[in-house]
Amino acid sequence: YDSDTLKNRRDSTEVKEARISKNGDVKAFSYQSLVEDQSSDIAFESLQEIFRSGAILVRDAPSDFQDDSYPAKQVATVIAGGNSHSILYGDVFHVRSISNAHNVAYTSIPLEPHQDLAYYESMPGMQLLH
Repeated sequence: YDSDTLKNRRDSTEVKEARISKNGDVKAFSYQSLVEDQSSDIAFESLQEIFRSGAILVRDAPSDFQDDSYPAKQVATVIAGGNSHSILYGDVFHVRSISNAHNVAYTSIPLEPHQDLAYYESMPGMQLLH
């Protein structure tokens, strides 16, 4: 192919403003469609949306489960192949509020969307909250 044809067909390198705010819409996917229908394009579409806007919402995840099959792990396996940093950060971090907390993460104060541990050399690439 000549260079003009290749240039016209390449992916756009334009950075698009796609931010999530408190009042913004977050694209939702059903837990069942993500976990049970892996032959479809749902996993790809969800990952593409994470890269585009920074988050997705997974609806209707089960609330009763065995320790080794918790919903966030199932979603991580479908979307990203599994937990990639579990040795560094652990598979699960239980969010809880404690008195006299030394970190805002342990309080009941609402937090804006943000990236945890961004200063780490090997920061987590994706976090699943449930």
